[in-house]
Amino acid sequence: MKDYSVGSDPSGVLRRLTASMFTATYVGLPMSLLVVLRGLGADDVSATGASNWGLAALLSMIAITKSTDAGAYFTGKSIGRRKLIPRLSPGKTWEGSIGGVVVATLVAAACIAFLFPAISGPDSAPPLGLALVLGPLLAICGMVGDLAESLVKRACGAKDSGNLLPGLGGVWDVTDSLIFASLPAFLCFAAVA
Repeated sequence: MKDYSVGSDPSGVLRRLTASMFTATYVGLPMSLLVVLRGLGADDVSATGASNWGLAALLSMIAITKSTDAGAYFTGKSIGRRKLIPRLSPGKTWEGSIGGVVVATLVAAACIAFLFPAISGPDSAPPLGLALVLGPLLAICGMVGDLAESLVKRACGAKDSGNLLPGLGGVWDVTDSLIFASLPAFLCFAAVA
């Protein structure tokens, strides 16, 4: 603001302002939902004075979403033939995507059956049928988040989003799927909390 003048580039100012607002909204809002997700079930306090239902929901969301990446990668490497969107992400295949959804659904069922009872008590788990909604929904949203990040990287001519996490492609590469999966995860878990 200090350097703005009538002779400055107003479209450049608008571009930078829009980029700043987009970044804050794109990352800030979805990640704040993870904090809210952690707080779910806080009114159901255990004998120790702490509620762990939201923690189980948060860990489940992360496990389900990130397992999609692993399931898609290994399925695509072993049986992948048909490219999903070759211009955007040349390594992704339709077969890998289906494998990711299947793995995510199995992980969702395991989280509901084992993680919730272990963390928040034996009678606190959501219905097991939620896995049939949660697995595919978080898997697809996570894949869309990954493709959206690939689109931005291609537009910028970058291979990785940063060098803070070498070998993983950067922080954004690790969190891209979580950004897109946070809203549906919150809505699903809030509906059964």
